[in-house]
Amino acid sequence: MKQFNLLSLFLILITFFGSANSTIVSHDERAITIDGQRRILLSGSIHYPRSTSDMWPDLISKAKDGGLDTIETYNEMQNFTTKIVNMMKEESLFASQGGPIILAQIENEYGNVISSYGAEGKAYIDWCANMANSLDIGVPWIMCQQPHAPQPMIETCNGFYCDQYKPSNPSSPKMWTENWTGWFKNWGGKHPYRTAEDLAFSVARFFQTGGTFQNYYMYHGGTNFGRVAGGPYITTSYDYDAPLDEYGNLNQPKWGHLKQLHTLLKSMEKPLTYGNISTIDLGNSVTATVYSTNDKSSCFIGNVNATADALVNFKGKDYNVPAWSVSVLPDCDKEAYNTARVNTQTSIITEDSCDEPEKLKWTWRPEFTTQKTILKASGDLIAKGLVDQKDVTNDASDYLWYMTRVHLDKKDPIWSRNMSLRVHSNAHVLHAYVNGKYIGNQIVRDNKFDYRFEKKVNLVHGTNHLALLSVSVGLQNYGPFFESGPTGINGPVKLVGYKGDETIEKDLSKHQWDYKIGLNGFNNKLFSLKSANHHQLKWSTEKLPADRMYHVPRSFLNDKGHNTITLFEEMGGDPSMVKFKTVVTGRVCAKAHEHNKVELSCNNRPISAVKFASFGNPSGLCGSFAAGTCEGAKDAAKIVAKECVGKLNCTMNVSSHKFGSTNLDCGDSPKRLTAEMAATQLTASPVTVSARSLASLRASSAKFGTLKPGTLKQSQFRSFVVRAASVVAPKYTSIKPLGDRVLVKIKEAEEKTMGGILLPSTAQSKPQGGEVVAVGEGRTIGKNKIDIDVPTGAQIIYSKYAGTEVEFNDVQHLILKEDDIVGLLETEDIKDLKPLNDRVFIKVAEAEEKTAGGLLLTETTKEKPSIGTVIAVGPGSLDEEGKRQPLSISTGSTVLYSKYAGNDFKGKDGSNYIALRASDVMAILS
Repeated sequence: MKQFNLLSLFLILITFFGSANSTIVSHDERAITIDGQRRILLSGSIHYPRSTSDMWPDLISKAKDGGLDTIETYNEMQNFTTKIVNMMKEESLFASQGGPIILAQIENEYGNVISSYGAEGKAYIDWCANMANSLDIGVPWIMCQQPHAPQPMIETCNGFYCDQYKPSNPSSPKMWTENWTGWFKNWGGKHPYRTAEDLAFSVARFFQTGGTFQNYYMYHGGTNFGRVAGGPYITTSYDYDAPLDEYGNLNQPKWGHLKQLHTLLKSMEKPLTYGNISTIDLGNSVTATVYSTNDKSSCFIGNVNATADALVNFKGKDYNVPAWSVSVLPDCDKEAYNTARVNTQTSIITEDSCDEPEKLKWTWRPEFTTQKTILKASGDLIAKGLVDQKDVTNDASDYLWYMTRVHLDKKDPIWSRNMSLRVHSNAHVLHAYVNGKYIGNQIVRDNKFDYRFEKKVNLVHGTNHLALLSVSVGLQNYGPFFESGPTGINGPVKLVGYKGDETIEKDLSKHQWDYKIGLNGFNNKLFSLKSANHHQLKWSTEKLPADRMYHVPRSFLNDKGHNTITLFEEMGGDPSMVKFKTVVTGRVCAKAHEHNKVELSCNNRPISAVKFASFGNPSGLCGSFAAGTCEGAKDAAKIVAKECVGKLNCTMNVSSHKFGSTNLDCGDSPKRLTAEMAATQLTASPVTVSARSLASLRASSAKFGTLKPGTLKQSQFRSFVVRAASVVAPKYTSIKPLGDRVLVKIKEAEEKTMGGILLPSTAQSKPQGGEVVAVGEGRTIGKNKIDIDVPTGAQIIYSKYAGTEVEFNDVQHLILKEDDIVGLLETEDIKDLKPLNDRVFIKVAEAEEKTAGGLLLTETTKEKPSIGTVIAVGPGSLDEEGKRQPLSISTGSTVLYSKYAGNDFKGKDGSNYIALRASDVMAILS
């Protein structure tokens, strides 16, 4: 799970306890033990905030029916772990108190990033373990993806496959806390999909290789309601291709295929947890594993060859094991299950077409009740230069206006008939206005969060107003130093004039900017029924690439009275196409192999008809089946209809006895029953909004739709900058940077610690320094030609997000703009840095060593200070005429600066320093 918090508490609750007596939960090297007995535990993640309380009983019931023993959920917190644990103790929720919680987890996947933090990372994880252990909850603590976890923490594995994982501590059981059933879905991205066969293979292989605890992430993903979607750029849907879909329906065949495997694994619990283990290599990537006790033996045959099926002889008997599959033999004789052979139905989820509500009636109101915001640049704060979006909004809104003005006259060098606005941005969505007119937008695609927006503009002589609306759709929440990644419009923002072959740029990045947080519509609660000034409007339709579905749980709707939906349209569209639909199982299909049982159902809807049925070797996919070359003597369609039509569910044995011997030999293909059935059209399941216009909705208006009473019937029922890397072909003998760019030979990363210990590449600090080996010709500002001040041979420090890497003559170089150079370094100690341009170099104040209560803090748990002493300042930035403007900040000043700004460094004396732009200094303290 690629989500990260400063501190997380995960809980695993067992579902089969019926006693209020205390339970002893512990572990040994083989398994989790409950009251001294080793157990096979099958678990699934269901995060309660991503579903409604009305859905919980049904989700838990379906999880239990699917063969799960436990549910994993989590509480995210930073300073409240002790508080939450104490609350749970008060309610006697831990197994040691007779409650359902059998395991607790502290932190999550910190092991993937710990090397980036060095000794402080190790100190932090030790602190987590000590803190958790001191809470004395009476059940084991685990740490996911944390090799060599501090004792008594149990380390566990997360990933798509964990069969090759071995715990670092030989006294810990082999546990898999996150088996990823799918993945996150990003806006504009494809729907993540993991086959039932591959997921089952990963589970069976894990238990074949000694695993005894396995948890699905997710078992039900659900919906990111409100603004809780993670990031960057994760959709409202958190379906995750889980066994229970976003709406709580069975995701077939995944749910049923896993249920059959769970049943077998539970039947093999004693051999898997107490048996002697022996492995037999059968050749060609096929192994057999035998778990044997005095009473019973159970076996697995695994084929990890991804392309070739295997015919193997095991214990004197032949077995056909498909590629990338595991056969399960509970008695070491008969194959009861193979992960590649799915005998479970496939359910096709559709929109219910019956009893469609009448069209919604819409009123509207523009986002801008006046043009004040975008013409007068009226905002919440003013700053010189561009600031990071998260620093300003402080998570109060996903929207931030960046507004400035620029005066142009006829003599301005940039003035021409061909001018454009160019914005370098990290905004997930960017909308641009010039002089009150909307000029266009750009959205992130293919996870490219660092992009350039450029549109032609019509400017006037005199004052011109620019307004940029930056939209952040979920912030980066995992990875080392993820909080320092840029969001919003990081610049530069330029006006560009084109005069024939000549291009002239006017950089507005250091202008005075006004910032306005949020949108008028949300701040004024236009979604409220009491909101005034709604208007009627005739809409123009637009063709859109695809429908967009949004989950609306039943509990959100009024059984009586009106239901109102409010849409904020950002890019235009036709809200008359918005409809309420119920999501239902439209048809089911099955491909069941001979000698198996097949269970068929339509999610509590009667089976109405058999559209296709054949026993033999039929071909095709659900919806396009066709009879094969061999077919059973009896009419399969009539048999299936007799067994199933009119029923909510049916079960059949798939055999030649039932469907008749085939008229021809089916060859090497195993016989199977293939069938497709339709469901009776009844209103059922959760409601969705089918919003076909949301895919291309302009930041201009909110729409209000009202659904009349009685039209809905009762039903049953997660940004960072990626630096471009390129390789210069060997035939070129030089690189000449152009304009205000410089070529830097990157300093090699330190490969050893000060004590001489070799560091793996993941633990090496990424260099931010190097030697200037070539410079461009400079640039023109106004009428002045500005040369590059940095000479070749100079040792420099540059911004960690700057430039484009190139490999030249087997050496890593970086091409970057002069403005991205933080400063010159003439010694080996960072404290001697000479900042350039508008940079300020600050010695950071020491963090508090103790809490108010007197507890010592580790380096990682200390609050990051945002106060320091200025020890050097740059010469200042260039104005619109190319003249230096000295900084108003002087050395020796004590200043308050933005917490997430600048570049951090550590001096040889251990002191912390930061280099940042003068605009990031918020106040001078005295």
